[in-house]
Amino acid sequence: RNWCRHCARGRGTEMPHFKSKDEHSLPEVHLDFGFLGEEGEPGNTLPVLVVREHWTRMTMSSATPSKSPGGFIAKRVVAFLREIGAEQGDLIVKSDQEPAIMSIVTEIGRIRAAAGGGKFIVENSPVGSSASNWVVERTIRSVEQQTRVLKSGLEERWRVRIPTRHSVMPWLVEY
Repeated sequence: RNWCRHCARGRGTEMPHFKSKDEHSLPEVHLDFGFLGEEGEPGNTLPVLVVREHWTRMTMSSATPSKSPGGFIAKRVVAFLREIGAEQGDLIVKSDQEPAIMSIVTEIGRIRAAAGGGKFIVENSPVGSSASNWVVERTIRSVEQQTRVLKSGLEERWRVRIPTRHSVMPWLVEY
């Protein structure tokens, strides 16, 4: 809200609202990593996997201990696909060509195939072209902003500074 100082501080920019007029036939899931924390503190950032279904705008964000792929994050994405009704049918997955993301996408495909999922169509954006994966890039920004809003409110209420690697941060990211 524009009257809430936590929202105003955490969001910081105006967010335009655009309507999509495209017709769609298959669910289209975009995923990528974002990082919470200060840019000058490389060991103190928290990797966050953000997944967005393009047509419904359903979003999942999950903090991970590192960018290295593991079974947890792929299972978490498959659980999200189940929540939005895209676990069994055909699915388009869009991401960049980063090895960590590609490994996660492969694992998601394996889990879906084992459960009898439909077609799994993977589309990768060109190397160095983050603009072509704009759906998830914009969503990462929104997740980072909302996490800052929640963190600011908790810090003010508790009168403490919450470090990026604090145990409450994964909860904030999911919330």
